[in-house]
This record gives sequence, structure tokens and C-alpha cells, in this order.
Amino acid sequence: MGSKKLGILAATAGFVLMVFEIAAARILAPSIGSSTYVWTSVIGVIIMALSVGYWAGGRIADRRNNPNDIARLFLALSLTITFAMIMYPGFLSSVAEWTIDVRFSAVIASLVLFAPTSLLAGAVSPYLAKLNVRSLASSGSAVADLGALNSLGGIAGTFLTGFVLFGFMGVRDVMAVLAIGALVVSWWARGGRNRRETLLMVAALVLAMLAWPGSGVLAIDTPSAHYTIEDATLSSGHTVRTLATGPGGKQSGIIVGSPTELAFWYTREIATVIDLQPAKQRIAVLGGGAYTLPAYLAQKYPDSQIDAVEIDPKLLPIAQEYFEYSPAKNVGHIAMDARTFINGVKLPYDIVVVDVFGDDSIPESLMTAEYGRALKRAVTPGGVVIINAIAGTGGTCLELFQAVSRPYLDNFATGYYLPRINDGGRSNITAVFGSHPKVPSNYIPTGPATGPIYTDDYNPTMRVQFACERR
Repeated sequence: MGSKKLGILAATAGFVLMVFEIAAARILAPSIGSSTYVWTSVIGVIIMALSVGYWAGGRIADRRNNPNDIARLFLALSLTITFAMIMYPGFLSSVAEWTIDVRFSAVIASLVLFAPTSLLAGAVSPYLAKLNVRSLASSGSAVADLGALNSLGGIAGTFLTGFVLFGFMGVRDVMAVLAIGALVVSWWARGGRNRRETLLMVAALVLAMLAWPGSGVLAIDTPSAHYTIEDATLSSGHTVRTLATGPGGKQSGIIVGSPTELAFWYTREIATVIDLQPAKQRIAVLGGGAYTLPAYLAQKYPDSQIDAVEIDPKLLPIAQEYFEYSPAKNVGHIAMDARTFINGVKLPYDIVVVDVFGDDSIPESLMTAEYGRALKRAVTPGGVVIINAIAGTGGTCLELFQAVSRPYLDNFATGYYLPRINDGGRSNITAVFGSHPKVPSNYIPTGPATGPIYTDDYNPTMRVQFACERR
């Protein structure tokens, strides 16, 4: 093979690996979660498999030095990607039912689904380097050139997947394209030979895609997240449609046919608290979800300005298509990270609602001293902050609730809270903070701030949340 062809193959291997790695984390999100622990498991297993692949590929190349082996490696890549694409729905459903530490389940799932492809991708690089070395005098540049092209391919795959592909394709489609692409590269690497075998493999992949089993759950990928939309029938006979970003819980939902009727306990509590406040001309809702709360507030308070802040701009059309959301004139749609928005608020709000979750955990950036000070500036002197948290008032879950509450209690004079389930365990908790907030009679005073205050520099949120989950 010529150096140019070897370079293209190196770039392609890097491209396939990075697209596959990003898709891998998306695959785990609905069943295992999308926490730092899950990302750590995916990245750790892939790097481990790459290391084994580098080691094995180099030794095989020294023994064989056969250019056709590159075609075989890409063919094997296509097969392992296809294996992961077909196996992951059923396999991950089984893993999710295991009563084991999420870190172990994420590692096991990554080993089964992602390690084979990563190992093969790692084996490609040293084999290509062996083929590209023509003399000892130029061996350094021969290896470096392919390494650089492999990295450039990975960079292209990363940006293309994150910025483009997931805006138009689901995880399954991305993996199918990767598998077919690896097949085409395998055929090209052998100079166009074995055309019949390649066509048969493409046909098998297409049939596998067509035979994909339905689950009754709609999955939508955007550059920011992987969403699942599911319908369920309530005991009342009504149908509720929910939106989720992981296995930890539902982020939003509507009663089908009654989109402005609040379906969840915490949204009804937030609405009750808002109704008690004397000033509500300007309301910010951090976390758009399916836009059920902004729609409700816009209808009930037509003279108020409701700003819905949602990091994913794709959620607005999703809410319109699947959750019967019709934008109102008094609702502003701001596509921005919640912390970034709070940092830049110029005209303060009478009420700020904080309902931001990644699966079932609050982002770390919304649990720090710096965030609390910025939020204080974003609220009018007599204004209030209302939050939806998942924590508890006993055991390790109490530590999480203290950590969630501390930025607010350090900056607002008074706090009150109400857990959905008042047994001290993990539950939705609605909390209200301000100088003199109006609250229902069943809300409990938080008391003074306790526990450590996290900062942008030191923030052990994940450890505390995980301890509460295991309670």
C-alpha cells in the first residue's frame, strides 16, 4: 500500500473510534445513566481495550506484515459494531435489572459492548505504522505521520458527531453507518476484491436494521442528549406522556389532551408556591424540559414575562411535536446553560425556578458558592427562588440535601422545604428561599445552613449523590 492510502486508513480508524465512543455513552444513558461514573467507565474500558489492541496489533504486524490484514481488521470492526448495535437493547435492559453498583454495571456493559471494537481499532494503528516504515532513517516520521492523521480523523469524528450527526440521526443509525462504512473501507483496502462478500455483509446489516425490534419507546438524539418518550396509562384512565434522559426518573411530562394540566407532584407544588408570591412580573424557569411549567405559568399569568432557559435548543421542537406545546407571546425561549444564564442576568427576576437535572442529578455547577452569589444578583431584593431537588432528610441523603441547599441559604435569609415522601429517604423535595417567601402551611423551615459549601474548584457532588442513591 502507498503512504497516501495508509494515511487515509489511519484517519478512518481514528474517525470510527471517536464516533463509536460518543455513541457508546449515548447507548448507556437510558438504561445505566449518563453520570460521571458512566462516562468514566466507558472511557476507561475503551482506553484499556485500545492498549491491548496496540500491543496485539504491533506483534501481529511483526509476524505477518500482510497488507490484507488491514482489510480484515476493518471487516472485523464492522462485525463488532454490528454486534453492539443489535445486542445493546436487550443486554442493557438485563444489566439495568441487576442490583449492583452502577459503576460495576457500567464497566461490565462497556466491556461486553464496546471493548471488542476498541481493541480492533487499536490494532489498526501499529499495523499501519509497520507497513508505512520504509527505512530506519525515516521510521520516526513514518510513525508520527500516521499518528497525526489518526488523531485528525478522531477530531473530525468528534466534532461531526457532536455538532451534526446527533442532530439528524439516532444512535442506532450512527452505528449502522459506521458498520457499513467500515465494510466499504475493508473492500477498498483490498483493492476492490471480494466485492461479493462485501455486498452480502451490507445486505445482512440492512436486514438487521429492518428487523430491529420495537420497544414502544420513542428515542430521540440531539447534540446535547439522548431522550426517550413513552406513554403510560394512569389509574384514572388518562394517558401520560413522559420525557426522560436516563433511568433515574422522568424529567417532564403531560397528560395527553390536557397539556396545561400539571402531571407531576413537584410541578404542582412549584405552581402553588408561585401563586402565593405577591410579585411575579418576571419569572425565570431554569430547565425547559417539555415546557409544561412555562406553558402553565404563561396561561395563568398572561401579564407576566416567563423566560424558559433550556440548554438544548432541540427540546423546543420536541415539546411542540410530542408534548402539545404552543409557544405563548409572554414566554421567552433562551437556549443557554443555566449557570451561564444566571452569571449574565442584567435585569433581575421576581421568581427564579430551578428545575435542572441530568437524569436524576442536579448539575455540579448549580451547587457551589459562586453559583449562589450569582443567583443572588439575578433575583430582586424581595424575590424568591424555588427549586426541585432529589435528596432526603436522613442519613447520607441528608448530606446531599444540605449540599443542595447551602448555596441558597448562604445568600437568602429564609428557606422552607417539603419532601414528597417524608421518611428521610430519597425523594423529590420542593424548597423555597428568599427574604420573606410566602409558603403553604405544610412547608418546613430549613433552619440555618449546615454542612460544607462546595466551590467551582472543589465539588464532590457525584460522590454525595451516589451515596444517597445507594441508601
